Amino acid sequence: MKKYLEVIRPKVMIGNLISSATGLLIVDNNPFDTFRSFCVILSIFFMISSCFILNNFMDRRVDGMMNRTRDRILTKYDLVQCVYFLLSSFFLLFFGLVILSSVSNFLSICVAVFGISTYFLYTVLKKKTHYSIFLGSLSGSTPPIISYCSVVNRIDLKSIIVYFILFFWQIPHFYSISLLFLRDYLKAKIPILPTKIGLFNTKVHILIYVLIFSIVCTVPFFFRYVGFNYLVVITTMNLSWMLMIINSMIGNTHNSLKRWSKKSLVFSILSINLFDLMLIIDKI
Repeated sequence: MKKYLEVIRPKVMIGNLISSATGLLIVDNNPFDTFRSFCVILSIFFMISSCFILNNFMDRRVDGMMNRTRDRILTKYDLVQCVYFLLSSFFLLFFGLVILSSVSNFLSICVAVFGISTYFLYTVLKKKTHYSIFLGSLSGSTPPIISYCSVVNRIDLKSIIVYFILFFWQIPHFYSISLLFLRDYLKAKIPILPTKIGLFNTKVHILIYVLIFSIVCTVPFFFRYVGFNYLVVITTMNLSWMLMIINSMIGNTHNSLKRWSKKSLVFSILSINLFDLMLIIDKI
């Protein structure tokens, strides 16, 4: 059962569902509808599951070459068995869209289709170009916008700000992953930034994107969407992330690189979860 659950990447799924719930909870001047909110989150769960299964199906060859993914269940199955998972992906996508359309609006469906489409393009192109990460970031930023639009039926300034905060977070997050599993990506011949510009320059790019992310994180305060507590907590967290990067940029051996990447990844996860938490706390 564990291997079957791994197809939908539970840890990543939980993060997406938390951000989706955040999108529902930051809506202004709207009574909270428990049933509709549950259905929206369930639909997002189905759609993300569909995307992850499709990703596993399309990447099963390269997954079998990488240490961290070689035990994924689709790498062990023959094509006929994998097709069953592919069909389940289509069914989950269908059910997700049906549920969303029954409790939501056309705009949220459009945002969902945009996220699914860009994720598909990311999956196709990630074996061809390291720029695919930007498509992945476009897709990965959509869950809270889907849930937000399902309530307000518009894309407003608040949703745009949240979208770009998530977009700029995902880039240094992925670059940290690419450094942590560098040997795997090299083995599978997947183009990533470190193979194009080197390790040190990749760290510089991570620092730059964390700086952009940190700046964008302050924007909700200046538009009075959040209070001073949010600004202090988020700024402190992101400054800590940047200081860790600056203090650790010297080490270039494999072991120090691995430790550095793990630290950056931990800061990344803490930062985005704290962002979601502070948005919810401030709203309450």
